[in-house]
Amino acid sequence: MSIGQTYDTHALEAGLVFVYGSFAPNGTSAIDATSIRGKGFSVERVGVGMYLLTFDKYPGFRAFTASLQLAAAADNFIQVGPYTSAVSKVVNTYTNATEKVNKSSHGLLDGMKVRLSATEGAPVVCTFTNATEKVNKSSHGLLDGDRVRFRNVGGALPTGLSDEKIYWVVNKGTNDFEVSLTVGGAAVTISDDGTGTNYYYPQAALPTGLSEGPYYVVNKGTNDFEVSLTAGGAAVTFSSDGVGTLTYYVEPGTLLLYSWTSALADIAANANNRINFCAVFDSLT
Repeated sequence: MSIGQTYDTHALEAGLVFVYGSFAPNGTSAIDATSIRGKGFSVERVGVGMYLLTFDKYPGFRAFTASLQLAAAADNFIQVGPYTSAVSKVVNTYTNATEKVNKSSHGLLDGMKVRLSATEGAPVVCTFTNATEKVNKSSHGLLDGDRVRFRNVGGALPTGLSDEKIYWVVNKGTNDFEVSLTVGGAAVTISDDGTGTNYYYPQAALPTGLSEGPYYVVNKGTNDFEVSLTAGGAAVTFSSDGVGTLTYYVEPGTLLLYSWTSALADIAANANNRINFCAVFDSLT
């Protein structure tokens, strides 16, 4: 295995940075299903014939080339997946019944590395009824255990509520609900209906069982995919669909190389087998 190097090549264009390397996927100096690290990059085997490159720094991306150096193969081709140099969040949904992350025509590939996030939902106008301790909103769609935060414009929240606290939904009905300071706890008592315009904000939460990650994409379909804690591993199970605005983004600085045909599914153990690559970036300074 030859490690990569990083250098400026002012002869081609001032400030460009080349990161290049060569690795043997299954040979005697192989990564052998784990990973290697060179100067400016690391390589991880994430599946049969699939390798994920992660660059230590990821400025503007100019070009990438990769070639196979094989002792014997019918088709010496390799495919290169998409690359991103910045966080670009994509809005998605979840279906806990199938463990799916849903996004139409997402374009992701098995083996890609993603992170998940959740953002507070949009404000919803509501009213209060202090006689019943109810928050009123027709067809609100909230569930017991969901979290909300309150805000007021032009007046004041009902006495007993604060805009500095997070509340849990309890005793929900179709068109109203109560709130508690703890999950499944006693409903908060309010002593008036408030004034001005009142809002609640659904608090964002990823599905129970998921965190920010990172995760690897597995079992991808055209409009959905699953995620795993390990490359090619079992899909993570989760027990809710999440709340708020839910997003994912591809880990910046990662690039997936994968086999063109099954003939290259895994390269035989041979010291002469290599995948060579060169990535061209804008200046790192």
